[in-house]
Amino acid sequence: MPGKRENVRYVGDHILSQTDIEDCGRFDDVVCHGGWTMDDHFPAAFQHDGPPTIFHPAPSPFGIPYRCLYSANISNLYCAGRNISCTHMAMSATRVMATCATMGQAVGTAAAIAHARGTTARGVYQRHLLELQRALLEDDQYLPGRQRPLPTGSTTATLAVSHGDGSALHDGIDRRLGDDTHWFELPLGGWLEQRFPAPTTLGRLRLIGDSQLHRSKRMPCSWPQKGHDQAGPPGLPRDLVVEVERSPGTWETVTTVRNNRRRLLSIPLPGAGLAVRATITATWGDENATLFACDVGVCEPTGDITVTAWPAKAVTAHASA
Repeated sequence: MPGKRENVRYVGDHILSQTDIEDCGRFDDVVCHGGWTMDDHFPAAFQHDGPPTIFHPAPSPFGIPYRCLYSANISNLYCAGRNISCTHMAMSATRVMATCATMGQAVGTAAAIAHARGTTARGVYQRHLLELQRALLEDDQYLPGRQRPLPTGSTTATLAVSHGDGSALHDGIDRRLGDDTHWFELPLGGWLEQRFPAPTTLGRLRLIGDSQLHRSKRMPCSWPQKGHDQAGPPGLPRDLVVEVERSPGTWETVTTVRNNRRRLLSIPLPGAGLAVRATITATWGDENATLFACDVGVCEPTGDITVTAWPAKAVTAHASA
């Protein structure tokens, strides 16, 4: 059976259009993103004599608004995938699997908030949009044009690193965007530390490593078996040790991580402490670990979300989400 690239589409409070995508999807209610070109296929399909596809350039990444992901007239109906509220041309950019995954994360989070707050899908937009965006950013959902707020713990702590300048770890942008890497490179054996002015309830340590979202991905079946490397991204932290300074000079190892394959690590930190230190002992191949974020705080995301400059309208024919 042929797979359907395009489905019946619901009508939401906003209908995403080609113009919206070409403008990077600059929406106040952005909750997810896409990165694929608009590629249009002729209705005649195999009977068409010309090129099978016309690629219309699109920025990568571009924002997708929450209002496209729920029905305008059915109060408890969400949509995420090849059925969202959009035009035919917008669908040609949003229908790819990685983008559908970001929409699914947005809808799942919104549905949880709707249930917890006793409201509808539209009610989340009207009264709980900031809560939704905070939760998504906390869970490492990239929202174009939005800067993740630091948790309360990290705003009062002093960040120190064993090598170099770690300021990128607190810039609120957790992925590479074009030539702006937003990352920090740490040699193996190096450490990251956050120190507090007084004993502080810690909550959790949150680390984001470099999973190389800027590189095109291919399924293993698309590669020849000989020479195929199935290891993790080379700069992703593989092994690390997390310590807490409970009292001056007294350190306690709270977690040892082995063979990590996650981009986002959220490590519980029981009790209170004066400082938290993470030492990276191995990667998946590189001499340096590459990280986008390191912060300490309670799990409940708080703080204002800063609106930053939107990514440049970099045009690409085939960009992953």
